[in-house]
Amino acid sequence: MGERVKAVVVKQDESLTAAALRRHAAARLADFKVPSSVEFVARADLPMTGSGKVAKAALKKRDARLAAERKAARASRKQAAQPPSGVADDVYGVTWVDAPLAAEAAAAVEGFWVLLDDGTGVAPALAAKMTRATPAILPPAAPGEALDAVADRVACALEESGEDVAGVVCLAALGAGAALGDDVACATRDALRTLLALLKALDDRGDAPRVVVATRGAADDPSLDGVAATAPDAALASCAVWGMARSAAAEAPERRFRLVDLCPCEPSRDRDAACLLDELAAETPASRAESAWRKRRRKAPRLAPLPVPRLLEAGPVVDADLAAGVHVVSGGTGGLGVEWAAKLAAAGGNAATLVLASRRAARSAALSLIHISEPTRRYAISY
Repeated sequence: MGERVKAVVVKQDESLTAAALRRHAAARLADFKVPSSVEFVARADLPMTGSGKVAKAALKKRDARLAAERKAARASRKQAAQPPSGVADDVYGVTWVDAPLAAEAAAAVEGFWVLLDDGTGVAPALAAKMTRATPAILPPAAPGEALDAVADRVACALEESGEDVAGVVCLAALGAGAALGDDVACATRDALRTLLALLKALDDRGDAPRVVVATRGAADDPSLDGVAATAPDAALASCAVWGMARSAAAEAPERRFRLVDLCPCEPSRDRDAACLLDELAAETPASRAESAWRKRRRKAPRLAPLPVPRLLEAGPVVDADLAAGVHVVSGGTGGLGVEWAAKLAAAGGNAATLVLASRRAARSAALSLIHISEPTRRYAISY
């Protein structure tokens, strides 16, 4: 049972082929007796018994040995094709790939939409393109305006429709990105306040309109064609808004959040409005609701394997260059956090500033494991 028929043949006619031999056997033998494989050998290579018969047992042993050698060779080739032993094959990272949308007309966007203006002209340009929808533009929040006041204005705008709201577009981060110098921090707080006010107003409603949050330059990755913001501080507010929007999307998936990162180079209100209109018209799953527009091309994040060096058994090597600067260690008062902080402290010395953040109060016994010479700074924060 389970054995295969094999023919070991000594040729007398050099023109004989394995296919011809199998056809000859199939015409004269039962199907189970037809050889599944044929091997041609020289007479001298046939193992013989003392009585001059073919030693079938010896042939089986030889075939088993050859099969084992072929299996070992295949395993060796497969191992050679794998990444080097110093590279991890189970580490993934986010890369941005081309993800064009299906052609959609402006007529696909209908219903009542609230546009939270950014002060840069994108909201009026978008409203002009929404030919079949009813857009309402809400002026941007005043600098330092109270959160409750902004939330009340957003709630009033949502109620003025007198009908279900199809969606809300938050453009606050675009206007904040135009701030420079000392105004960046204030502009970032105002943008976050606007988004938080929107989330607060939506929580008081029974329906679940779509929420589209626009940023500029928040998605920064080498796979995004190397497009950088025109000003170093331009993307700070967008990064903060992007992070808050992702958290809100994870906590309230019924809101159908869509995050759209517009191209940071040479901003154009008409081009930005066209990109946003395409996003409003598209219907994609919640898992595909993040996109970045670069050089008029739409990209979406996807997971891809990363060639990350494996950690040595003794732990990662931390040199002075890596340890220098400010390090925030989440869960820093726990076992792994303390071990990692100790390595940073030992390598960084006076150049290292460690912030150990934890949900629990710092334990002096754990922190004492980190030996830092003054004036190196160490902070323990519980939250």
